[in-house]
Amino acid sequence: MSSAEKSGSAQRRVLLVSPHFAPINAADSHRIRLMLPYLEDLGWSAHILAVDPEDVESAPEEQLLATIPSKTPVTRVRAVSYRLTSLLGFRGLAWRSLLSLYRSGKNLLNSSDYDLVYFSNTLFPTFILGVLWKRFANTPFVLDFQDPWYSESVNRDYPGGRLKYTINNGLAKKLEAWVVGHAAGITSVSPQYVTALRSRYPFLRKEQCLVVPFGGSETDANYARQLANEEPASGKSSGIRLVYVGRGGSDMHFSVRAFLGGLAAYQSESDKEMPGERVSLRFIGTSYAPSGMAKKSLEDLAGEFPLPATRVEEIPERQAYFEAFKELCASSAVLVFGSDDRAYSASKIYNCLLSGRPVLGILHKESLGAEVLREQKGAFLVEFSRGESWADIAHRVQDILPAFLQAAESERDYFDSEAFHPYSAACMTEKVVALFASCAGVEDEGA
Repeated sequence: MSSAEKSGSAQRRVLLVSPHFAPINAADSHRIRLMLPYLEDLGWSAHILAVDPEDVESAPEEQLLATIPSKTPVTRVRAVSYRLTSLLGFRGLAWRSLLSLYRSGKNLLNSSDYDLVYFSNTLFPTFILGVLWKRFANTPFVLDFQDPWYSESVNRDYPGGRLKYTINNGLAKKLEAWVVGHAAGITSVSPQYVTALRSRYPFLRKEQCLVVPFGGSETDANYARQLANEEPASGKSSGIRLVYVGRGGSDMHFSVRAFLGGLAAYQSESDKEMPGERVSLRFIGTSYAPSGMAKKSLEDLAGEFPLPATRVEEIPERQAYFEAFKELCASSAVLVFGSDDRAYSASKIYNCLLSGRPVLGILHKESLGAEVLREQKGAFLVEFSRGESWADIAHRVQDILPAFLQAAESERDYFDSEAFHPYSAACMTEKVVALFASCAGVEDEGA
């Protein structure tokens, strides 16, 4: 019996706005995809508004379709071709699809009663649709900040250069203030993002804001493990295979250097049978650049240390969700590198734990990822603070490596189901739905 039936209340309806929704881009639509299997039992029916795959540059990920409830309705709209807009100097999906999303969303809100609109994506200009739709449908909306929209600091890896970043960030500052002022609620993967928003917009009440990570799906993990058993991981080598899956921006170089420095020091102090010589490093999906434009960012760092070049490999191109998950499951052990920005939330950490392999995280001690790893019995954690050098951290890495590499050589399943439960997709969905219920009747009290 669903929670709606238990309470005697009618099923509520939510319009989920996710232009990249599966099978297009797993990362941008990750929260929504993980929530879908649990919404109905929690009293909510969902309708998804997305963009037609034909108009999205990201490659389709057909395997994701199997994880989506078949009865979930999806409306897809066409966007202006990126081949055309590139002649004008931009290719962004948000602006190319904005008018089509507006029209389709307006029709959906006119044709049926919705209790809430939820924007969970990183195409932030789509957030303005919440204000426009609210003007005629009076439907409250909630915004999900997976990343910052407006940033008070400079993004060192912004595609297109400093000028483009400055223009876009200035526009983001204006639009964010306008949109947040009308939002019924805010969700975010990072407590620092919420702190920054409440500092900029004092009218945001504490109860309007929810810090909730994406969580992880054991269903996804079971499928990824099956793939790992059936198909060999690409580039699979003998010995201890350490795998990192995720972006490799300059803000990650601190923790990567700390690991490489610790590994090099450990290797130099080992005897002739040293495990260090049997360790291979594999960095996967380190660039967000479109296909054909991805550049390596971590492999060169390994060249700064006395490590065998033949044992280090980087594949910068983004990998399909289950292909990347399979690589984790097929590894000897998994690495998690954190940003030097404590606000960075390493959402990839959940799949790393679900892989069942030992996990070593090098993370800012105030980050959410460090908090998660502290609670996992089979995880290894090296924490750092602001002001420390990577060389300082390398010593701690060196100290923890013997136990970590010994674990990597074992066949034991390191997944701790009990400790992981609070970070499961089911648990996280319950928290988001509680905010939905609170916001469904909220009047606009913004500036």
